[in-house]
Amino acid sequence: MRRITLILLLILPTIILAQTPKLDSLKNVVQLQFGKPISVQRDSILTITMASICSNVSLTEPELRQTWTDSLIHFSKNSKWRQSEAYSHFANARNFHFKGFTTLAFKEMETATKLFKQFQNTKMYSLAYSNLSVIIANFFYSKPVADEATEKKYLSYLLEGLDLTKKQGDPLLIANMNLSLVVYFLRHKNYEEAKKHGINAFEVTQADTEKYYYQHYGGKWTEGLCLAYLGKTNEGFAIMNQIKAIAQKPRKDGMEKFFQLNNGLTLGNYFLEKKAYQNAVNEAKIAESALKSMKLSTFDYAVNKIFYEAYKNLDKPKEALEYFEKMRAYEEEEHHKEVMGQYLEWQLKYEDEKQKNQIQTLENQQLIQTKNFLLLAGILGLGVIAYVFWSNRKLKKKNQEIQEALLQGQTMERKRMASELHDNISNKILGVKMRVELLENENFTAKERTNFDATLGFIDEVYSDIRLVSHNLLPDELEKQGLKIAIENLIKKLNLIGKTHFEAQIQINHARFSPRLEYEIYSIILELVNNILKHAEAKNAMISIIEEEKHLKVLVVDNGKGFDNQAINFESLGLKNIHSRIESLRGEIKIESNEGTAVQIEIPV
Repeated sequence: MRRITLILLLILPTIILAQTPKLDSLKNVVQLQFGKPISVQRDSILTITMASICSNVSLTEPELRQTWTDSLIHFSKNSKWRQSEAYSHFANARNFHFKGFTTLAFKEMETATKLFKQFQNTKMYSLAYSNLSVIIANFFYSKPVADEATEKKYLSYLLEGLDLTKKQGDPLLIANMNLSLVVYFLRHKNYEEAKKHGINAFEVTQADTEKYYYQHYGGKWTEGLCLAYLGKTNEGFAIMNQIKAIAQKPRKDGMEKFFQLNNGLTLGNYFLEKKAYQNAVNEAKIAESALKSMKLSTFDYAVNKIFYEAYKNLDKPKEALEYFEKMRAYEEEEHHKEVMGQYLEWQLKYEDEKQKNQIQTLENQQLIQTKNFLLLAGILGLGVIAYVFWSNRKLKKKNQEIQEALLQGQTMERKRMASELHDNISNKILGVKMRVELLENENFTAKERTNFDATLGFIDEVYSDIRLVSHNLLPDELEKQGLKIAIENLIKKLNLIGKTHFEAQIQINHARFSPRLEYEIYSIILELVNNILKHAEAKNAMISIIEEEKHLKVLVVDNGKGFDNQAINFESLGLKNIHSRIESLRGEIKIESNEGTAVQIEIPV
């Protein structure tokens, strides 16, 4: 697994379109074109130039790349040139890739590939295909070797890509596909095949080593690495030392930093495998130095792992613990990044829906004006009635779409809050616990020991509560498996708290209801459960959901202290939210309290 992560360095920084152009001259082209009248020709020049800027921004300037990517996406929405959309997906995929959002990068590049093929843009189709293979390599090869069928399918995909790029004849694309195959064969410890494709990448880019700088010397580095693993140590290190010397020369595009990073990581892991731990530390320091000017958290993790394993074997626990904590922080960050990736995907969909709804709102306003005019005129008879009927159906559909977009927005906000609770606050609490556990407690008195244990128990309780709250804001199973599974899992988690024992009785005929109905019912039940835990002092409670004909009946009962039926106040925050949700679903609610409380809800489905 270690070697695969390192080889991805060789194929990540894929320079595309124009090769190492001056950004200032490209920016001047953009300014000049924006001053011209809108036309297909102008918009095509602007699109390609902006995409070139996105692809050639230095790796040390991610904010600048983000700015130009956003500009291209915004411009493509109103461009007169149809291919602008494909270029915007292409640039956005690369931006997501550099930022570590591999799943989003794959989806965007896959869309770009399909669009370029549809437009019969063979050059960009081949280029997008090449970039897609790089993204897939990053996605699959951060995981263990899969089943044989999957591995063969992936190899077939790469070989097909190599044939495609050879037909195009672009040395850059051919080199990148060879480096993707290097990843595959190193993953399977087939060093001879990996070496062969590394040499191919080196040789195909010999005509212009400056233009294909990274691919050319990256292929040569692969040859040296494979020779070392094959036991030809002197020959392999002679090649790698040659590349090391080249990597010391500063470059305007900052690519020498990638070589220095690759050198340190590769040799650091090589020395770990050979149990030369001090050498591994020395090489990791080279990589760590190169990373200071680069924002690449994936490689921070790889460097920290070398330090951790080396110091652990050198019997230096203090240093090993330091880098272990850095690794742990990265793993937590990666989980957060995965959540944020899902959030960004929803945000993209939401923004698209929002734009459509704005257009639809204007259309609705026009429809209403037309309707009023026809009613006042009173001259079209049955034609007016037919038109009004059609308009009402149209408006109802638009309102439903607006409600769905609103639900998506609420869903994203709940995900954001859940992520913040889980990844920020819970991590801080976990950090407090770790520091408390590190206190030297061997000499505590009995009283101090009791307080110490109680404190740890309280921290565990708070940590568990936060994780429960963050999960229940919008559990994955509600979106993926439906209301029944979500409620059953909620019951299991509630019973782990131990405060009130909950039971569930669920009899529904539909496998799934509409997302909005499931979301609202789950939220109502969650609000009622919260009231039971906070106020009822109940030992037992039951949640019942039964589908009868065209109605869904929800019953939540507890054996707590109850309250005065005359004192029910629907203006209180909790009950007001419940009542509003039920009204929006055209349902009814009835609350009775004597010895315990029973809340009956009936909703049409």
